[in-house]
Amino acid sequence: MTNNIEPISTAAITDLQLIAYLEGTLNDAEKRRIEAALLDDESIEQALEGLAMLPPSDIKKIKHQLSSTLQKRIHRNEKRKLVRFTWKDALPILIVLGIAVLGYLFLRTIK
Repeated sequence: MTNNIEPISTAAITDLQLIAYLEGTLNDAEKRRIEAALLDDESIEQALEGLAMLPPSDIKKIKHQLSSTLQKRIHRNEKRKLVRFTWKDALPILIVLGIAVLGYLFLRTIK
């Protein structure tokens, strides 16, 4: 009989996810992921314990600060995205330049 249990990834548990776990706003799959991470990684467990000891007002401040920092990084990364320039984009320019050069050479030979 095969075991159909999927492994739960414990990578990249964020502070915002831990705060949501404490607030009880996660769905069941996310809760299981956090709980698996707590069993696997002692530092995540310590972070959760530290957050649990803070007063709710401090948790709100931390949550707001983390959210605003994340939004700034996302906005900054969107600005950094380079426009991909492909041959499809260059083809009309090359055609126009080619016609211009051929026209110049044709007019030069007529004179």
